[in-house]
Amino acid sequence: MEWTVQDLGALGEFVGSVVVLVTLVHIALQVRQSNRLAVAASYQARTDSNIELISILLSSPGGPSTVTALFENQPLNQEQQGFTDWYSEANFVYYENNHFQHTLGLVDAEHWQATRNSIKRILTKDAVRDYWARNSHTYRESFQSEVDNILNRIGAE
Repeated sequence: MEWTVQDLGALGEFVGSVVVLVTLVHIALQVRQSNRLAVAASYQARTDSNIELISILLSSPGGPSTVTALFENQPLNQEQQGFTDWYSEANFVYYENNHFQHTLGLVDAEHWQATRNSIKRILTKDAVRDYWARNSHTYRESFQSEVDNILNRIGAE
C-alpha cells in the first residue's frame, strides 16, 4: 500500500491527538497529587501547632498532675476539666490528621492501626469520652464515624 500525503496527514493528526491526550492525563495526575500534598501540609501544620499546645499545657503548673488524674479516671476539678478538654482537643486534632492522611494514602496501614490503638486507649478515660460527646461535631464526618466505631467496640468488650 502506498501512503498519500493525505494518509500521512491523517496519521499525524491521530498520533498528535494521542500525545495530547496522554499529556493531559499526566498533567491532571500531577495537579491532583500536588493538591493532595498541599492539603496534607495544611493538616500537618495544624497538627504541629496542636503538639506545641500539648507541650505548653504539660509544662504548665498542674499539667502533669491533671494528666495523671485523667489517666487514673479520678474526679477532676473545674481547672483540671478545662485542661483535659484542651489536652483532648490537641490529641483528637492529631488523630484526625492521621486519619485524613491515611485516607489520602500518605499514612500507611500500620501507622494508622497504631493511631487507632492510641485512640482506643485514650477513649477509656471518662473525661476524654465526655469531651468527645460534647465536641465530636467539630471534626470531619468520616473521622467522627471512625472514632464512634472504636467507642462502640470498647463498649462491647
